[in-house]
Order: sequence, then structure tokens, then C-alpha cells
Amino acid sequence: MEKKKVLLLEDDEDKAKEFKSAFQSHGYDVKLCTVLADCLGNVIHFVPDLIATRYFLKGDTALTLVDEIRSIPQ
Repeated sequence: MEKKKVLLLEDDEDKAKEFKSAFQSHGYDVKLCTVLADCLGNVIHFVPDLIATRYFLKGDTALTLVDEIRSIPQ
């Protein structure tokens, strides 16, 4: 059975490591992004089952990522 994939967007590196470890301990394959700009490529190539983030990020919000994902041609 293939592991479920989680794309984790967290700009606080200490928290990112904690979250990544927690997801991995429950059997998830985790790809970590600490910068919003790096996430879109990971959405396209990693194809996560879940994107985990918080709303406010350094200089932006998670809605920016949502808008970018929605603009990807199907």
C-alpha cells in the first residue's frame, strides 16, 4: 500500500521539523516547504493528498497558494 502524501508548508523551521516528524511517525510521506514560492512546484510534482499549512505566513497568506493551485490547468 502506497503511503499518503502530505505537503507541509511552515515558515518556522523548528515547528516544521516537529510537524514533519509527527506526520512521518503516523506513516505519511512528507514533503516540506518553508517558503510559499517553493510550494507550487511541489504541488504539481509531488501531488500531495493533503496540504497542511497555517493561514498567516511571512509576508503572505495561505490563500495565495490556494489561488495558485486553482489556476493550474486540469
